[in-house]
Amino acid sequence: VRSFSTRHNSTLATNASYFSVDSSSPIYHKPLGIGIHNGTVIYDNSAFMPSFAVDKNQYFAIKEDGTFTHYTQDYSSQQMLDDGVVEAFLGQIPIVENGENYLVTHPDLPTPVAFDVKDQYTVWGQTADKDTVVLVCNGDGLSREQGLTLMQIANILIEDYNVDFAMSLDS
Repeated sequence: VRSFSTRHNSTLATNASYFSVDSSSPIYHKPLGIGIHNGTVIYDNSAFMPSFAVDKNQYFAIKEDGTFTHYTQDYSSQQMLDDGVVEAFLGQIPIVENGENYLVTHPDLPTPVAFDVKDQYTVWGQTADKDTVVLVCNGDGLSREQGLTLMQIANILIEDYNVDFAMSLDS
């Protein structure tokens, strides 16, 4: 992430999304799902979605007016563009929506990570007045003894930062 940021003179760079790690896949080392940048579809690898991500991961998107939102995988790139999306990529799952804990209001949500598993996460959130909150927590990724759970992160964002929407982008 740091070298990418330096090469592109970025102010902010963060870990997010997923890439194919299946060496037999035609999209090996390429991003999974759909990518939209500046209102243009830059890739659509949704036909090659691996089983671990099907129906579990959702798209993080930013609309023309700067609003953060999410889309399930049954949305096409054209549907997202028609809905005013200018940026989108495959993330994990929403954890806050309309100022409420999405994990509580959607208990049957298929998810790539259990709600109560401590891990490392990258989460982007937005307040009602469109301020951005980025929460990154470290974890060891192995023993699941370090880090935070998605439930803890959702509660922190709601209670301490008054976030209206937040989505886990990577673990």
